[in-house]
Amino acid sequence: MVDELARDSERHQDDIAAATRTVQCPLLLVSGGRSDLVSERTVADFLELAPHARHVQLADATHMLAGDDNDRFTATVLEYLAELDRTEGTGRSAVQGAHAPVNGANP
Repeated sequence: MVDELARDSERHQDDIAAATRTVQCPLLLVSGGRSDLVSERTVADFLELAPHARHVQLADATHMLAGDDNDRFTATVLEYLAELDRTEGTGRSAVQGAHAPVNGANP
């Protein structure tokens, strides 16, 4: 199934972009600094479609984030969730428009 989706991915790009623009919930994009699949351009394109998303890059990870740096990946997700929890009830999310450094530093 994944092979078929990857092979035909070009024809799905407009639909994926349109769907991404409609997402209203908080989003966290975690990428690997050594990924051969997700480039700086890919990240920039995604953040343009979902400007309220937070991006964190794990500098030493490839595309297999959790496998390459499980502790850092887990810490990144937990930090993000804790931040969402702290802002709950304020009527806004502190992560809207915020983007973590792409050098692997803590957000």
